[in-house]
Formats: sequence, structure tokens, C-alpha cells
Amino acid sequence: MWDILIVDKSASMIHNIEDIKKGFNELIKEQTEQESENRFTVIAFNTNVEILSDDIFVNTLDVIDELTNVKGLTALLDAIGKAYSLILKQTDIKDITLTVITDGQENSSKHYTISELDNLKKDIDKDYNLKMTFIGADKDCLYGNPIALHAHVSLSCEGNLLGAMRTASSSMSSQREGTDYIPEGIVDISQNKVSSTDKSPLLMKRSMTLSSNDDTSCCLVFKKTKVIKGFNTST
Repeated sequence: MWDILIVDKSASMIHNIEDIKKGFNELIKEQTEQESENRFTVIAFNTNVEILSDDIFVNTLDVIDELTNVKGLTALLDAIGKAYSLILKQTDIKDITLTVITDGQENSSKHYTISELDNLKKDIDKDYNLKMTFIGADKDCLYGNPIALHAHVSLSCEGNLLGAMRTASSSMSSQREGTDYIPEGIVDISQNKVSSTDKSPLLMKRSMTLSSNDDTSCCLVFKKTKVIKGFNTST
């Protein structure tokens, strides 16, 4: 099996650095203690996309410094495209989890469009068992987000990025063990679908409400939706 973790490291993630550090270390510790031999790939993105590590959990490189080197914008589509391309380039592993953690909407991708990702996802669904979990820092990151529609489940962690990392680890364990896992914080986005034929579905920029020299920003607010279950914010 194969677990892929995609983490936003754009400038607006600056307030989440400690949660990301603690959560990532917990994830590695938990999966190692469970003796997972899954392939584990860590992809980080801001304006650019990087593969930080690609090995089994016990051999995962020390990527914390790079994972929390926050700056730049949010090339979400390019990050998803990188993961999809990696999946399609190999045929040995069919059972895959893909967890995406972000605090914002797409605003800087150069290599992939949502239409291209829709087609890649269709190719993946033909030959692979991909379980995708999309975790937004708040519900506004999910509304109108076309990538959220690719996921089996979309979640709002309500600012609890440590909890988001714990959800990622639980999803990986559940898929590997063949058990049912229903994460907390599920958001119903079925009434907020965005057509890939829309000429501007992925240009939902973050509103630049903070100082212009730190690139930090927050999500635009779209239509409200219903939170089915509250997210566990305990640490």
C-alpha cells in the first residue's frame, strides 16, 4: 500500500507551524509503532511543489524544517497534479491513501488546471483504489473548492492542524487494516459543486487582509454549508 500526504506550507500557515511539527512527528511515530511498511510520500507546496520524502515510514527523512518553511502562495492544483502523476506512473501499488491539508484556496498553479485533474482522477479511478481525504483549516477552504469534490470525504479541522495530522494518521491506519474510520469534522459540500467547465472555478483567491509583506491571508467566504459532526480540538 501507499500513503501520500500533501501539506500546505504557504505563508498563511505561519500560525500553524507548531501544530504541524507536533502532528507530523506523532504521525511518523504512530505509523512506525504500528509497523507499517507502506510506501510514504510527503509533498509540500506553496508557490512551488516539492517531494520532501518518498520511502517507508521508518526511513522517512527529517523534513520538519522544510515542511514548516512557510512562504509564498497556494499552488494547490499543482500539488494534486504531482500526486496524481506519481500514482499513474506506477502500476505495482493499487491501494493508496491521499490526504491533503491546506488553509486556503488555489491561487498560483502554473502546470495543472482543474479540467486536467478531473481527467487524471478518472484515469486513477479506473485502475486504482484511491481513498482521498481533503482537510481544510476551516469550512471556507472547502466551499466552492473543486479539489474537495475529488475526495471521498472533506473535513474542516476548525484551525486544529494537530487534529488534522491525527486524522491523516488514522485514515492511513484504517485503510491498511481494512477497518471503517469515520473522521470528525465532515462537511457536506454536495450543494456547493463547481463545474470544471466554469472558466474561473479555481481562481478563488485568498483575500489579502493582512500585511502585504508576509503573504499571509485568509480564505474567501462562500455559501454556508452544514457541519455534520464537530471536529475534536483536544490536544
